[in-house]
Amino acid sequence: MKSASFFFAAFVSLVLSVFVTAAPAGAQSEPTNAPAIPAPAKSLESLNADLVKARAANQEKRYADAEILMLTVTSAKPELIYPWLELGMAQVGLK
Repeated sequence: MKSASFFFAAFVSLVLSVFVTAAPAGAQSEPTNAPAIPAPAKSLESLNADLVKARAANQEKRYADAEILMLTVTSAKPELIYPWLELGMAQVGLK
C-alpha cells in the first residue's frame, strides 16, 4: 500500500504546485484580460453531470473542454473538492 499512498501524495503535490506561484518581492500582479465567468445557479445534479463530462474530456485529452466545464462549476460551488481536482488535471494537461 506504500505505492498507492506515494502516488496520491505525488498527485496532490502536483495539483497544488499548479495553484501555488511565488512572486518576487515587490512584484506587482499584472491585470488579466480573461473575461469573468458568471456563476450560474445550478442544481447539484447538473454540477455532477458537468463533473462526469469533464472527467471524460480529461481522459480523452480534451483539456480545454474540461477546463471550461470546471471553471463554471468551481465558480458556482467553490466549496466542492472534486471539481477543483478535475480543473487542476485539465490545467496540467494544458501545461
